[in-house]
Amino acid sequence: MNETKRKIIDVANELFALKGFSGTSIRDIANQADVNVASINYYFQNKQNLYFEVIEFHKEEFNNLIEEKFKDCTSCKEFALGVFDMFQPRSKALINTFKIILNSDCAIPEDYYDAKDSRKFGPPGFSGLLNVLDKQLPASTPEATKLWITRVIFNQIVHVTMITNTEYIKKKCLESSDLSPEYFKRSLALLIDSVLEFQERHPENWKE
Repeated sequence: MNETKRKIIDVANELFALKGFSGTSIRDIANQADVNVASINYYFQNKQNLYFEVIEFHKEEFNNLIEEKFKDCTSCKEFALGVFDMFQPRSKALINTFKIILNSDCAIPEDYYDAKDSRKFGPPGFSGLLNVLDKQLPASTPEATKLWITRVIFNQIVHVTMITNTEYIKKKCLESSDLSPEYFKRSLALLIDSVLEFQERHPENWKE
């Protein structure tokens, strides 16, 4: 990706997160990115395309980093704790993406995602963890079971990453040991152990 397009995406990410889709104009983005409106139209055609490319860009960037680092991983726990560590220094991008999604007043194109493919619909690393579970769990494990495990784990990863990296909680973390990243990483490890142990003891719960 060339420097101009990346700059437009970075500025649009900040403005969409702050003002939402309707509250952000192409001219606002152009002014802050120090480019002309024609450049934005050249790369993205319209504001809607730019909006969804901003969302997909950071997800793809995260996914590429995760895939490269954990391509040979066969442990759900190792993968999930590694993703947790990767999210911490990149928490702003994750928080902004969720702000953009939550503040959305932009019409979603019908072909934007395939609702039938549950493996593709999730935060960065979601499909990667499913692939690890394919290797770790018995071949007879239902797909519904693997999706449940992945959602439980990622709910915790994403929630903790966003909450603990807000300014309010970061200040409280200085005063409380049970709000530190180390505490939550240990908590995540225990959650993973518990979920996998539960599935091993009760494999019938998600039989299709």
